Amino acid sequence: MLNAFSPAQEVVDPKLFAGRRDQVMQLSDALRTAGSCPVIYGDRGLGKTSLAVQCQLIAMGSDELLIKLGAKDWALEDHETFLTFFVNCSDEVRNFAELQRRILNAFRDFVIQEEANSGKRVLVDRQTKRKLSFKVFEVEQTSNYDHRASELREEDLSLTEQVEREAELLKVCYNQPVLVVIDELDRVGDTRGMASFLKAMSGSNLKFLLVGIAQSLSDLDLDHPSVERQLWPVNVPRMRKDELVEVVNRAIANLAELDLHYKFTSNALDRLIDAAFGFPWFVHVIGQSALVKALNSSVHEIPSDLLQQAIEGLVTNKFAQRFRDDYQLAIRDSYNREVVLRIFAAWRDSDIPTLDVYAVCKKLGVSNPALYKGHLCSERFGKPLMNPGFQERGLIRFRNEMFKQYVNLTRSLYTNVDEEVRDAAKTAWRIGER
Repeated sequence: MLNAFSPAQEVVDPKLFAGRRDQVMQLSDALRTAGSCPVIYGDRGLGKTSLAVQCQLIAMGSDELLIKLGAKDWALEDHETFLTFFVNCSDEVRNFAELQRRILNAFRDFVIQEEANSGKRVLVDRQTKRKLSFKVFEVEQTSNYDHRASELREEDLSLTEQVEREAELLKVCYNQPVLVVIDELDRVGDTRGMASFLKAMSGSNLKFLLVGIAQSLSDLDLDHPSVERQLWPVNVPRMRKDELVEVVNRAIANLAELDLHYKFTSNALDRLIDAAFGFPWFVHVIGQSALVKALNSSVHEIPSDLLQQAIEGLVTNKFAQRFRDDYQLAIRDSYNREVVLRIFAAWRDSDIPTLDVYAVCKKLGVSNPALYKGHLCSERFGKPLMNPGFQERGLIRFRNEMFKQYVNLTRSLYTNVDEEVRDAAKTAWRIGER
């Protein structure tokens, strides 16, 4: 029961990639295009990492997903496949030099496992235990690599030269070019120098696949004009309603296989999909909570009121603790700041015009909404809002669109603020008619 809505299904179940067919085909095209650097970007929680993992499998020669998507012709031939390395970034990666060190560590941190009774070997990532290639290699190949790599590491080379030489050595010894998947690139503190590196390194021996949270390519701060001919942007949009319904259907089917028979009423399902607002994370978390409530209540058909209880329970849900903490950091002890944050969240598009928001704020008694908007763009209050530099003045965005939806779904800290904002926004902007 507790795993019925596990997000891990997005990785292992190709059916859930049906709505990502175009993105999968774009990535496959990018893999076989010389010098290209594919970039997967989009809001948080939309399965970008899952898509990158599938791209990694395609790069290694897997055609399973492509066949299920009716795109078998996009599969790579044997001579086009890659040795693949997956590099996860974190807040500890403060600059591009540290990212280069992680890439080098990935090149050097694999183990060689012998296939049973074959005398041949496979390369396996030491941490994830995933294969780096579907090919098998002769003992002589791995021995040659070990010897030459040892000599290389004794040379006095810059980080960039080490990455280049190590990738070249992998290509020579294993007769496959190298693909490096860099996940969560947005967490790297300072990417200066990366654009020129990508421009110089992307070639016959080495290709990069970048993955990051961004609403546009420029949000990743890649200094992309210098490499714009090489970047191959692949945007991951929010899920359509029919895709989110499929997530629910798969969870219900998984339970049925365990002889646990549950379903949502049509109204409850509609409410769940609307609450998710295109983000599968909300389907997982709210749907899971609703199923637990149904189990505890001995109910097998989940009604709207029980689903609404699950939505209201987001404020105490352990999976949403980060959002709860961010919300309290933003509001602290200010009624006015909560009003302003919630009115910004009520605007349903990503680009939020401040003039429209300020007009509603003033109707609710906040005389200087620009002051509180400034608070919400500052480090002190967690920076939930931002001024996108490439936009015209007067537009605001949420840094995290999932947090924006969390704000819309949960109760306010100050009594009735949520209802007052909802009514005022509906009257001013005709929400529901736009």
